Amino acid sequence: HEEVSISPAMFQLEDTPIAPTKTTSTTTTAPPTFAPAPTTAAAPEKTNWETMFIGQLQAPVAPAPTRTTAPTTTTATRKRKRKKRPKVVPDHKTYVTISQHDVLLGRGGKSNHHPGNKRYREEVENFRPLYATLITDEEKTSMSQALVDVMEQMGGRFLEEDKVKDTDGKNQSQGWYVVPNIVARRKASQALREDSDPEKRKAKRARFLAKKAMKGN
Repeated sequence: HEEVSISPAMFQLEDTPIAPTKTTSTTTTAPPTFAPAPTTAAAPEKTNWETMFIGQLQAPVAPAPTRTTAPTTTTATRKRKRKKRPKVVPDHKTYVTISQHDVLLGRGGKSNHHPGNKRYREEVENFRPLYATLITDEEKTSMSQALVDVMEQMGGRFLEEDKVKDTDGKNQSQGWYVVPNIVARRKASQALREDSDPEKRKAKRARFLAKKAMKGN
């Protein structure tokens, strides 16, 4: 046997640049960190599409009932004609002497030029802008009652002339009496609703007289 001297150089390959095999460590770390990502992102997309699809199926059904309600609105506007209320006459009339603060009901020169009526029309103009903004009947009734209360606080009463036809068919005055509160309040509501334009009021008066003349014939 021959003795061979062993040195570290005997175990080294000639191509020493093979050392970069250390790159294997980088390949082993990559897979585990990003593996679960695609599975979690896919789940919510399905539910979103389902809800959107169901919503698209239901959408065309909604407009159908709204169009059917259109004819009902036209019929409702035709039925807004007010019924004529029966005249409220007290069982016992209290006749009084007219004062300067009283409000004389009815049409004609006497009520137009009476001082109490002039003041009443001024208060109507003060109340009218606020009355126009009200919506419910309860609010409008309260506003009309407030107008009556203001006139009564100033010493005014709402009076109506009691007329009786004689044998010749002519109206004879029996005096002026205090009307019930409900009559005064209804008159106040009517005054607040009426247009303040004198031309429009004149035209309305002409229509009233023409209608009255037709009934007389």
